[in-house]
Amino acid sequence: STFHQSGGLELSDVRWSKLTLSGVLKRPAGQSGLLILAADGWEAVEARVGGRRVPVQTGANGSVLLPVVTERDTTPWSVRFRARGETLG
Repeated sequence: STFHQSGGLELSDVRWSKLTLSGVLKRPAGQSGLLILAADGWEAVEARVGGRRVPVQTGANGSVLLPVVTERDTTPWSVRFRARGETLG
């Protein structure tokens, strides 16, 4: 993430289930930054931060950039993926 140079220690409860990567960002309210997710071969279909849908950008080498603005000290986030080139059914 761009929030802190702690090697990801501000992230907790990170899980991969049913094509969705999710977790909790632990940073004080009022901060903004990006979660940068390696996603080679995957395409983000939908992203949510704090329960709201947010836009997702594609970064270098197919990474996913998830913009986050914290409203509380813990902010849940999730990104649903599909295999790159797969159509939704």
